[in-house]
Amino acid sequence: MEVNAVDEQHYLELADGFLGGPRSDEVEECQRRDGATVRWNRISHEFGVLDGDRYILTYFIADPRWHGFRNNRLYFEYECRR
Repeated sequence: MEVNAVDEQHYLELADGFLGGPRSDEVEECQRRDGATVRWNRISHEFGVLDGDRYILTYFIADPRWHGFRNNRLYFEYECRR
């Protein structure tokens, strides 16, 4: 799902804050085998991936209707194992 960004610059600022900022207590993080960093917020359901060079690959609000997993935790765990 979309984040509430008003334009591309705002989207990048939100993504950078979530993925590049300090990790809060409600945010889980893992490193994939390909070197990417995956973050998921258990409360807001924000989800994002940085590649090994620290470029934003994706940032969105996770939703089981979109990704097809039973819940967002399972989706996060799947992405961590990739």
